[in-house]
Amino acid sequence: MEFRLMDLDHSVYDIERLAEYVLLGFEDDEFSLIRKINQNDYPRFNLLVKILNGGDRGHHFSLYVENSPRPHDVMSKGPLIEKEIKRIKESLAKIQD
Repeated sequence: MEFRLMDLDHSVYDIERLAEYVLLGFEDDEFSLIRKINQNDYPRFNLLVKILNGGDRGHHFSLYVENSPRPHDVMSKGPLIEKEIKRIKESLAKIQD
């Protein structure tokens, strides 16, 4: 599921710390972060973050759940995703102050 947060002028490291994710990797202006749902490696949240450049100041997010290391074993809709998006937005609102 995708969402945007505009007027968010902070680093990915701020996002990583406040949203309690771990940076998995990055390329140019796109970052991949993960957060375990429980103590096991899977399932886990995968958050892709793209820094918006140009006239926009903010970030574009794409969130999904990886159920296993197998490709295509993902979930991108549903109450779990919606709840996590709400938690992320509330966490990142702290850096808007």
